[in-house]
Amino acid sequence: DSASISAPGSLRTFSDKPFSPARPKTVGKITAFSRNLRTFGNCLSLKKTSDMKKKYVLTLACLCCMLLSQAQTLSKARELFNAGSYEEALPTFRKLVKQSPSNANYNYWYGVCCMETGADSIAEPYLTKAASRKVLDAYPYLTRLQMNTYKFDDAVSTCEDYIDLLTTRKKDTQEAEKLLEKAR
Repeated sequence: DSASISAPGSLRTFSDKPFSPARPKTVGKITAFSRNLRTFGNCLSLKKTSDMKKKYVLTLACLCCMLLSQAQTLSKARELFNAGSYEEALPTFRKLVKQSPSNANYNYWYGVCCMETGADSIAEPYLTKAASRKVLDAYPYLTRLQMNTYKFDDAVSTCEDYIDLLTTRKKDTQEAEKLLEKAR
């Protein structure tokens, strides 16, 4: 007397009586109910290696799609940012900076979006982190933010660091020097 499964959902007990979950028979230490479940589970399990390969390929495809959608999201957010649509780009950069808090560019983009939408107090730590990681474009925004919040000594220091970094990279310092004069 072995369990037979003719179709999914039509379980028979070991005595070929209709399955009754209310009172399973005890056979040794394992109940007939648990044996039926195990038999049913074995029928559902993937036994062939080709099925396992399909499962892995499907999982890999899903991961690739997720990464591709994130890349599309980043590129769309950058387009919005470059077009000056900071409020529309803000949620995407917020999500990205939460996922990768050490990414200097995400911190820069999020900080600028916050600053341009009037959230100066939120913007400052993100712009500070971006500037500390030498993102050139973060320095002017951080300097302006510090001037807007009456932290003129910090603004002068940030702008001087910006000029030093521009000089090191052999770039024009004229705009940075004008910003330094405003900060003083």
